[in-house]
Amino acid sequence: MLASGSRDDTVRLWNANTGQLTRTLSVDMGRVDSIAFSPDGHTLASGSLRSGDIRLWNVATGELKQVLPAHRKWVRKQYLRQKIVE
Repeated sequence: MLASGSRDDTVRLWNANTGQLTRTLSVDMGRVDSIAFSPDGHTLASGSLRSGDIRLWNVATGELKQVLPAHRKWVRKQYLRQKIVE
């Protein structure tokens, strides 16, 4: 799976083997400036410099799981870390 963010309010998910577009997510947050997959590949985070919000998506369904409220400054990057349970 490959993801691309755009200035047209979308995140596109692609099949990395075939190059086929598999899903388009409408983010409604202005342009998408950053994206990151969770370590398990099940969640995608998208960030916007304009809105400051980070949105978490279910990769399999395209469902918006959570919106993390706006930051005071721009969101340039986000990283998803796997929870470690001992």
